[in-house]
Amino acid sequence: MDLNVVIAELRGRCPLFVNRVAGAAQFKQLDQNANFLVPAAYVIPLDEQAEAMRSQSGYQQDLKETIAVVVILSNEQDERGQASVNQALNDVRAQLWRCLLGWDLTDYGPFVYEGGHVLMINRSRLYYQFEFSADFRITPVMTRLGANFEALPDFEGVTLKVDYLDPGAGVPDGRIEHTMRADPPSV
Repeated sequence: MDLNVVIAELRGRCPLFVNRVAGAAQFKQLDQNANFLVPAAYVIPLDEQAEAMRSQSGYQQDLKETIAVVVILSNEQDERGQASVNQALNDVRAQLWRCLLGWDLTDYGPFVYEGGHVLMINRSRLYYQFEFSADFRITPVMTRLGANFEALPDFEGVTLKVDYLDPGAGVPDGRIEHTMRADPPSV
């Protein structure tokens, strides 16, 4: 999944963050001691869950990709975090849902909500993680099988030769009795 597309969507549709939306590889990379302008959000890849292969003659496999939107809110007005958690669960969640839920990212199914939880809280900041997932299908074109098909020469047609069985021997008699040619339609 292209997280830059998700980040751009959050910047455009979640005015609460005032364009303070970025990406990170994982939560540990966020410096919890930094003085972030808040509220802010970070989009982080979480998990990929692949299902079993669906095809025996090609390649088709479903994949569920999960991302996190880690929201950083001010916790200065209430050290216990009640006010900031309330804001996260009401205002922020509502904007995230209106932005992401049901959105069909190119080549993906619609985003669905997976849940959320407090990651960390201190005297000045609350880090709250919202999780969303979207389904994706791996097709033959994306695989080695697809690359092998692309490397094949163009199909130029097929010739079918029929050799009847010798009734006495039960094996082909070695003479071609019928020949048929099929060419692909010209475009």
